[in-house]
Amino acid sequence: MDRKLAADELATFLATLGHPLRIRIIEELRGKELDVTSIYEALKEKQSKVSQQLSILRTQKMIVERREGRRIFYKIVNEALPDWLLDGLNIIQDHFEENKKIKNAIKNAKKIWQKDL
Repeated sequence: MDRKLAADELATFLATLGHPLRIRIIEELRGKELDVTSIYEALKEKQSKVSQQLSILRTQKMIVERREGRRIFYKIVNEALPDWLLDGLNIIQDHFEENKKIKNAIKNAKKIWQKDL
């Protein structure tokens, strides 16, 4: 029973991370707190798309918000999460040895995401 419950919770957690924009948001929040405007400008995405994904991440308790007047700031609840995602790139990169485009994209993403380490 415990294994089933743990597996169910992990599946929900992984499903939440199963959207590229949510992963990019987590990585953008690595080590810092940002307001929604800064997030959507950094990601070059529409505010409505970013807000929708922030809401999902907040509902799943991966991020928290803080209000300051009209501005809403977001930060990651568990700072190990971005590192865990970065480790995920290390795991998948070997699957793309034949595909140079994806291999280079992974390599470049790792450089960008590691800059704050």
